[in-house]
Amino acid sequence: MISIIQKMDYSEEVIKNFFQGFSSRELELFYKENRIHLKKYAMGSIIHFPEEECLQVELILEGKVVIERYDFEGRNLRVAQLNKGSIIGGNLLFSRNPRYMLQVLALTETRLLVLTKENLLNLISKKTEFLQRYLEFMSDNAFLLGNKLNNFAKKTIRESLMIYLLD
Repeated sequence: MISIIQKMDYSEEVIKNFFQGFSSRELELFYKENRIHLKKYAMGSIIHFPEEECLQVELILEGKVVIERYDFEGRNLRVAQLNKGSIIGGNLLFSRNPRYMLQVLALTETRLLVLTKENLLNLISKKTEFLQRYLEFMSDNAFLLGNKLNNFAKKTIRESLMIYLLD
């Protein structure tokens, strides 16, 4: 039987970094018990729609994902691009209103490791190192989002447009 690490050899470092404190054997058990799922999205696939309820956290194992918004005139505002090792939904999962505000789209072929809220809580309760790593991920994401919003707020329209086009 192929192990989860072998199956995802392209992202072994990402998995070990995220699941700090857990052994390869423990990860194998989580996978066999269906506590960890894998999903694959083709380039251009919508991963999450606006107003969709966030029921899980997803770790990007491979690919690029964009978070964007379309207005009524069809104009697109790309809020963020997430790469290998980033988390989708981590900041929403424990919210009182866990709904995606924006569209989440696979910019390239993308592979995700998926944990439901229940399974994430289970893993967090088992290892304090994992809890600490998860909180670091969420704090880093909040900082990056705040920084991006600050950059948009402080720039002229022309500067914001250039940043958007170059991003």
